Amino acid sequence: MGGTKAAALGAALCGPALTLLSELQHPILYEQLVAALDARYGIKNQMQLHLVLLQSRVQKSNEDIQTYHREMQELGRKAWPQARGGMDCIIVTHFMNGLRDPRIRERVLTSWPETMSDALTVALRMEAVSRLTPPKTVSQCSQVSVEEPPCLAVQATLQHHQGGADRRKLVCWRCDAIGHTRWNCPTRRQTGGSSKSGNEPRSE
Repeated sequence: MGGTKAAALGAALCGPALTLLSELQHPILYEQLVAALDARYGIKNQMQLHLVLLQSRVQKSNEDIQTYHREMQELGRKAWPQARGGMDCIIVTHFMNGLRDPRIRERVLTSWPETMSDALTVALRMEAVSRLTPPKTVSQCSQVSVEEPPCLAVQATLQHHQGGADRRKLVCWRCDAIGHTRWNCPTRRQTGGSSKSGNEPRSE
């Protein structure tokens, strides 16, 4: 009886499951075949597989939010088949972290929806908002200027005027002209010179 049931089950196998028949020792018993199938394709192992897929799932580059949301819900259902929506909060967390657009992801995380339905609504709304407000670019006012600081030009102008003012205080004792001393006088000749050895600003 056991051999007949094992033969019927083996005949119903297809695809990769057929390799189990070559891995088991003959004669194959029904209980042995069922245990091998459960170990490889059982619900427990499948739950672990889908949990890993859920944790590593992110929105693909060419995938819209609705499709990504639907895939995440399906992985969550397969990871916790007995939860009946009780693990929604965990699925929502993985859904938000896997959103491709960082601006949408940040805004959805800020609102922190409690259910997958709410998460989809918020994500779609934020996607619409992000399309209306494109990312900011670097403005011209934020660029670094390499021109000479205006204060240097002002300082040079002040020094020029101060130097001119100091020169205007000097009066030549030789020609009575303003702006130079008698030692720099253009009319000076190599003669005996004045009894004065210097030159001071003339008092008014």
